[in-house]
Amino acid sequence: MSTTAQPIDYEQLKIKSYTHWDLYLHENQCYLGRTFAMYKGAEYAIRDAIKAEL
Repeated sequence: MSTTAQPIDYEQLKIKSYTHWDLYLHENQCYLGRTFAMYKGAEYAIRDAIKAEL
């Protein structure tokens, strides 16, 4: 029996979108509430994003 991995639809896992970050529910809930933040990227420097978010 062969199983193929299904692609993950991250838009369904998105919890909240901020100016510089998106917060997602992790697809592997090995513990309840596991999340990750993804930096939006290219148009911002990370140091500017951190200053702006503070």
